[in-house]
Amino acid sequence: MQSTDDRANGIVNSDYTHVIYAGEAFLPDLLPQLQRHFRVETQKEIATLGEYVSKQTLLSLPDAILIEVDEGGECFRFVEKLKLNSLLREIVIIFLSASPSPDLSRVALMLNVGDLYISPIPANDLCNRIKFLIRLRSFQPRVSGAAAISLKTDFPVKKRIFDLCISCFFSPVASLIYTYSASNPHRIQRADNIQEQTCRGRLQNI
Repeated sequence: MQSTDDRANGIVNSDYTHVIYAGEAFLPDLLPQLQRHFRVETQKEIATLGEYVSKQTLLSLPDAILIEVDEGGECFRFVEKLKLNSLLREIVIIFLSASPSPDLSRVALMLNVGDLYISPIPANDLCNRIKFLIRLRSFQPRVSGAAAISLKTDFPVKKRIFDLCISCFFSPVASLIYTYSASNPHRIQRADNIQEQTCRGRLQNI
């Protein structure tokens, strides 16, 4: 539950912003501040983190994952595998490290992670960075959509006439499909279940 002081200071704890913290070294210092801003779950090891993510559905996936860099490089292999999955690559990833390293910065850049923090980690700055990266991620599809709209305005007249003819032809077909789906809701529901099972199968590849 969020305190009155937090509300007075403009701190909003959103139950919809889901953050996973993987590691233990910086957790005691960072967790109290993170919990004031996000819904936080913790995983002690990379192995359990991968198992946890693989069991999630599209609705329960985290918005961001904070990962402490380990000496064995398991965190790098996890993120590399994550980026290969089309359902998971947009999750915001932030590395947390005890010491700076040119190699670490290079790998983080190559893996396209959201940011890299070196100890001591400013908790408030980290929270603001997470919010910014999540907001930026949600804004990117709008930019792509705006670009697509601007391209459509340059289509030639013949292409527009062709589109109009196609739309006139498919309008009755669409009406028939709608009528069929309304009279057969159970078949539509089964199709949704198949799609959910397919998504879950892709998540389990992590």
